[in-house]
Amino acid sequence: MKEKRKREREKNMPRKKRRRLEAAQEMLEDENQTDELEQDRGKGKKDKAGKLLVDVAYRQAKAVKAMKKAQVAGKIVKKKKEMTKRPTQRTQSRPEEMRELFQSDMSETKQQRSLHGGGKKKTKSFKSKSRYKRK
Repeated sequence: MKEKRKREREKNMPRKKRRRLEAAQEMLEDENQTDELEQDRGKGKKDKAGKLLVDVAYRQAKAVKAMKKAQVAGKIVKKKKEMTKRPTQRTQSRPEEMRELFQSDMSETKQQRSLHGGGKKKTKSFKSKSRYKRK
């Protein structure tokens, strides 16, 4: 019963607390495994416990968010690094490719016009004038 209540309580915890608890449990398991291995080797020395991975990730995310907020506010100006421009094949052929596409599209529209009757505009669009004449 005790374990069941414990699991239920863990499920109802906020995400941050739940992740911290899971990370702490994993660290304990890892520490127990390393202790067992060291005892097998004959070493009784314990390593210094580091920061929880969850805490590190959380702080890093907070720092990134703070940097973005400061940049938006104008407190931090991002330095632009000068990079050497490498002309790629794609950027050079892009304008040529666009011209070719444009010309092929234009030729297709001209062909369609010739098929549909020479492309002449109709002068009379309203053909039912007789209905609206006064009697």
